[in-house]
Amino acid sequence: MYTFSFSSAVRADEEEYPESPAESDSWENWPRGPEIQGQTGCLMEMETGAVLYAKGGQDAMYPASITKVMTALIVLENCDLSSVVTMTETGLAYSQPESSGISAQAGEQFTVDQCLQMLMVRSANDVASQLAEYTAGSADVFVERMNSRAAELGCVNTHFTNATGSEDPGQYTCAYDMTLILRDALRYDRFREIIAANQITIPPTEYSDTRVYDNHVFLRQEGEYYYDGCLGGKTGYSESSGSTLVCAAERNGRVLVGAVLGAPDTASNAVDMRALFDYGFSEFNHVDLTRGYEMFVGVTPTAAPPKITDMPVSVTPEVTPALTTAAPTAEPAAVSSAGPADTSSEETQTISEVTAVPTPEVTQPVKITTSDADLNTDRSAERTDTTKKKLAIIAVIVLASAVAILLLLQRRARMIRERNRTEYRKRRNGGGEQ
Repeated sequence: MYTFSFSSAVRADEEEYPESPAESDSWENWPRGPEIQGQTGCLMEMETGAVLYAKGGQDAMYPASITKVMTALIVLENCDLSSVVTMTETGLAYSQPESSGISAQAGEQFTVDQCLQMLMVRSANDVASQLAEYTAGSADVFVERMNSRAAELGCVNTHFTNATGSEDPGQYTCAYDMTLILRDALRYDRFREIIAANQITIPPTEYSDTRVYDNHVFLRQEGEYYYDGCLGGKTGYSESSGSTLVCAAERNGRVLVGAVLGAPDTASNAVDMRALFDYGFSEFNHVDLTRGYEMFVGVTPTAAPPKITDMPVSVTPEVTPALTTAAPTAEPAAVSSAGPADTSSEETQTISEVTAVPTPEVTQPVKITTSDADLNTDRSAERTDTTKKKLAIIAVIVLASAVAILLLLQRRARMIRERNRTEYRKRRNGGGEQ
């Protein structure tokens, strides 16, 4: 069992992170997040599902090609990767010049694994459509499964009408839902391998020579946008959606999943995602609660962050997860200094009277008896004192450890804040990416 602690008790200053409309900034005692250029964004910790950052997290947006993450998830859950897929006229219907595709020929064959590679790296619409038909028998049935799977995952504002991400008034999602979908797809090792590939090579067929495609996720490519620890992701773009990106990164065994929708361009999306990952890795830490006590470093939230209110959209699955992180107490649960309540009766007095004849009546001395409940109370008090002493020793050990860890984390946080400050100044002075 894990929860999160803050890495530093110092909130980011105004120069480091300018004023942001992110709703997570309003969560009490929550570290302030970066300002992103995307219209909406969300950052989630993979293992716990804790939301670390949210800006318009449940606002309905056009997803564009990041839809294909859900397409890939349905295929992974239902198909043998070595099975053969034959291209049909249905799939080729999406091979228009203005549509991203592989220019496949009717009758051309690929394995499911090769199709997944071209789906995620090339973002091939013809392959997406063909996979839908192959997996479910028809595109309509496949889309029904996409929507039911979204509801099962806890998506709150998502509805699909196609497997490609092509624009449609009925096709929408939100940043929070896309982090849920990518988080689930990351359960598959083969999916991770595919999105991590900077380039894929598809062997020649009887209709085509060898195909080579490059990964479009800037954070995976060597250069100014490269992010150490990036696992990969999926990009998307259309005139209505703007630039969209879902991505994951791992450091020190921790995986963060992010989504940014409605950015001006792919470069801006990459800058936003880098900022979100830096924020997540620098401001939050795992805390193991299985060792018999709870340890917090830095600021302790007085309450869990609130749910993000649902957006008014006509199609909204009923399952609504709480978009919160666990908010444990700042110290071990207190042990009452008083023992268990005394349920014994008051001390009783037994008076025996002995009448002697012909002597006068004589009253014997009073005898006071102690009940078993009183004895149990004394023992409980002794045990409570012993427990308090043990807890005091543990508290001293925990406090010493916390102080040492806090000093190390504050030093690391200062280094990261200095780097973020430098990057922001470059962007503000016109030296950043457009």
